[in-house]
Amino acid sequence: MNRTLWTFLTLLVFPLGIYSQNPAYFIAEKTDSTAAYLNLKNTNGFWHLSGPRSYEANNKFSIFWNNGTYHRYFSILDDGKIGIGTDSPLTQFHVNGRGITLNRDDSQYGQFIDFTRNGILAWQIHAGINIDESFNIRNGTSSSKLTILQSGNVGIGTTSPDAKLTVNGTIHSKEVKVDLSVPGPDYVFKEGYDLKSLEEVQNYVKEFGHLPNIPSAEDMEKNGVELGVMNMKLLEKIEELTLYTLQLNRENKELANSLELERGKVEKLGKRLEKLEQDIIINRNK
Repeated sequence: MNRTLWTFLTLLVFPLGIYSQNPAYFIAEKTDSTAAYLNLKNTNGFWHLSGPRSYEANNKFSIFWNNGTYHRYFSILDDGKIGIGTDSPLTQFHVNGRGITLNRDDSQYGQFIDFTRNGILAWQIHAGINIDESFNIRNGTSSSKLTILQSGNVGIGTTSPDAKLTVNGTIHSKEVKVDLSVPGPDYVFKEGYDLKSLEEVQNYVKEFGHLPNIPSAEDMEKNGVELGVMNMKLLEKIEELTLYTLQLNRENKELANSLELERGKVEKLGKRLEKLEQDIIINRNK
């Protein structure tokens, strides 16, 4: 029996194992246009590691799983692009799937993704710092520009947001809509509203240094200003000023009417005096 036949029969009967303790390299080379490949098989199917195929562009290296049907899960193109879930990666690392998971088995450090240019850090996405499970976006100096806490609080310019959105800086917006937590001040125009007299307001300002129902400057500097609440307080004052204006307008009209009556009386008195003067002149000439 020649060696070729013996080798063939041996492969049919016995499983083949290849072992080398310190191999320099292994080469799987095909001299035709078909792909060199390696199958890693069990009873459920097999992993198929395949070299470039003549009918595919970019000299792809691919990894498939076959359980009756080939499923390509990983590809590397000859320009270095890597695809997971796609055989046509558009960038250096292209994932077509539900997501990417970064995990550590210890809690000392978080996970991060660095964005560098010429080896210099430009931006970093960082999550899970020590026991703080916050999410951070940092610049090249490791200064956090955006922070999201596990509570859902978001901080811009601060790593300790104490509200759903905390901004340490200036906000530029085309429009801001605020839901009210207090009623609108139309109650000012309702009958029975306790409108302080101007004298009462003057006395209050002299004593406390600010308008009634408006926080002091010290209080605002210490506790900040709630826009929704403050806007309603300011609108309350505007509506009170409207009432004061209407009241003054009414008083001015009453004063104008009184002056008109007095003017009429003065005119009558003037006419009587003029008549008396004429009578006196006539009597002198008799």
